[in-house]
Amino acid sequence: MTRAVHYTLSAGEQALAARALADAEARFCQVLEVLDDVELADCPERVAALCGLGECQRDQGNPAFRATLLEASRLALSLGEVALLVRAVLANSRGIMSVVGSIDEERIELVEVALDAVGGEPSGERARLLAQLASEVCFAGDHERRLALADEAESMARGLGDLDLLAWVLARTGFAVMSIDRAARLVARGAEATHLADATGDPALRVLTRVWWSSDLLTVGDIAGMRRVTDELVAIGEDCSPTIRWDARSFSIRLLLLDGRLDEAHRLNDECLALGQAIGEPDATMWWAALVSGERTSRGYPGATADEAAAFADQYPGAPTWRMAQVQALAFAGDAEGVRRVIEEYGLEPEKLVAEPFPLLGASGFADAAYRLGDRELAARCARLLQPHRGKRAHYLLATSFPVEFALGRCALVTGDFDEAAELLATACHVLEAAGAFGLLPQAHLALAEALVGRAGDGDHERVLELINLGRLGAQSISAPLLVERADELTALAGS
Repeated sequence: MTRAVHYTLSAGEQALAARALADAEARFCQVLEVLDDVELADCPERVAALCGLGECQRDQGNPAFRATLLEASRLALSLGEVALLVRAVLANSRGIMSVVGSIDEERIELVEVALDAVGGEPSGERARLLAQLASEVCFAGDHERRLALADEAESMARGLGDLDLLAWVLARTGFAVMSIDRAARLVARGAEATHLADATGDPALRVLTRVWWSSDLLTVGDIAGMRRVTDELVAIGEDCSPTIRWDARSFSIRLLLLDGRLDEAHRLNDECLALGQAIGEPDATMWWAALVSGERTSRGYPGATADEAAAFADQYPGAPTWRMAQVQALAFAGDAEGVRRVIEEYGLEPEKLVAEPFPLLGASGFADAAYRLGDRELAARCARLLQPHRGKRAHYLLATSFPVEFALGRCALVTGDFDEAAELLATACHVLEAAGAFGLLPQAHLALAEALVGRAGDGDHERVLELINLGRLGAQSISAPLLVERADELTALAGS
């Protein structure tokens, strides 16, 4: 029995290394069957077979991998098999946090147990476990902790001088380190991570580092760079596991939204939803809804109805930024009392949301609400938060959004500073035009027209009519009837 188990286990590991996943899975299942036949439940060979099986399931898109690897982790722990415990814990991940907007308490517990087991001395195992923990606690509400864990993992990996280890750690912590105060250096970090990942030849690492790098480029407004890196990650992702392929295709939709190809974005988003559900991705519906929100926003609607947004946010209490969709929907409907109630109930404040890993999304959402409600005090607060970040973009990674100048310009509209509003919104229009952002330009053109109507300076009337025409034509090209209506309202206002 021992010889047969060892031979089959070795054959499974060789098949796994060669990416012959179906063959490897069959071998590991054979080992488990033999061990069941001889009623040998607690042995290192069973842990190794469970680890291999879980890795095969994960890379073939079988959601059962989580339970398989949790079983392997607990058995390794009971046997005192530290190396196998570490293997099982590290394998039990799709490469990013378990759930965007929530946490997986069982996985977190076992990562912490494994960290205790490997001890406090610097090692590759400890660096990887720290990185994994940083990723898993992204939505635990303690942003100082996630940043500190990610920094410790990175520092340890650099100190050990292992470039493959550093590539893995940088890839695994790409979201955990997101902070608007780090925006510029995260771009350089992303470039380094991508270079190191390419050197490993690991396609999953190559995709993930590009996901984070492209998002960092988006934050600082390098749209050309974001486009290039997104195209690369999509191409590489086609040769990866179903999870990474789903991830890459989902991120490609932001380019369609940016270009104003909204119908194409809608179709691809539905395809990604079907793929994500087929492979048991816990975020499949969330990512689909987030991209639908981006599509709706481009057409001039709120991302969701207030009820839809509330139900969505209730599912993900670890992501208070999602609650902003409810605030914005209520503000869109002019329900100031509803906005006040939601803000008070959930303790939402633009100053607090700045710490969230989604760059500036909370502050820009509040700025939108201030504009819709004509709330001068809230507009002034948002402007103070956003002013230091001119040139950047608020976004939620999956979709592009307006430059910060757009939100600042609409805040200035509310406070009645039409000269400042015109300057800021003209900058936003220029930035969007340079980026080919035809999905967002119509709203920017109409907002600038609104600022010029308010200013009513020499030559403004002719420019207003030109901008309204541009906004109307752009809105028609992306099938945005609400924006066409806004163009008609501004035409009437300009005429009066």
